[in-house]
Order: sequence, then C-alpha cells, then structure tokens
Amino acid sequence: MAVTAQPKRRDNPWVLIATIAACVLIIATAIWTFAGFMLDVLRGTEPYLHGMSAMRSNAQVVEALGAPIEAGRFFEGNISVSGHRGDARYAVPIHGPKSTATLHIAAHSENGVWAYPTLEVNVADGRVIDLAPAQP
Repeated sequence: MAVTAQPKRRDNPWVLIATIAACVLIIATAIWTFAGFMLDVLRGTEPYLHGMSAMRSNAQVVEALGAPIEAGRFFEGNISVSGHRGDARYAVPIHGPKSTATLHIAAHSENGVWAYPTLEVNVADGRVIDLAPAQP
C-alpha cells in the first residue's frame, strides 16, 4: 500500500478575517433591525401620535420651524403599561425648513385615558412652546 504525502495545510489569515467581519456584520444588522422595530412600536403609541399631532397643528410651532415638520429617525423614549395604568416619556428631535427643535412628551394613563403633564417643543433658539391644553 502506497502512502501519498498530504500537502501541508496553510492557515490563511484572510479566511479568519473574512469570517470575523461577516459575524460582526450579521450582529450589527440584527441590532439595527431590532432597534428599528422597537422605534416603530414606540411611534405607534397613543402618546407619541398625540404629541406629533398637537405639535404639527400648533401655529407657533409651524411659524418657528416652518412646514413641513418632520420627526428625526431616532429618538429617546419609553412606555410602560400595566393593567389600567401607564406612563410614557419621549424626547423626539423634529425639524422644519427654518429650524430644529425637540418635542418633549410626558404622559400618564389611568383607565385608558391619557393625560399630558408635559407636552412642549423646545426650539433651538431657546423658546419653549407649551402644547398641553389648559387644565380647568
């Protein structure tokens, strides 16, 4: 029986580098997708939608930022609902043709009815525009 010599195996460093790069890319894509999904969930909540509607229909905000007013892709926020109670807080960067601002929303829910103790726009020039309806 003849024994054939096996060629000497060389470890190619580029294979290792390509494998690591592919793993990093897959993990980064998964994180990006998850973050986008969570932000879309937050965008669909009643406090976010109410705040955006109140901001876009306010004449002072439209005058300060110009129209159309758009929300930034990323924002800070959280919502917690347990039983008949809920709390939400958002800080949404917004911009129009004239200026930029941040929409601040703080909301509390009791039996499904949301109240907004903080609903305001902080314009880049320092002005604060209160969007909360006057309390009786």
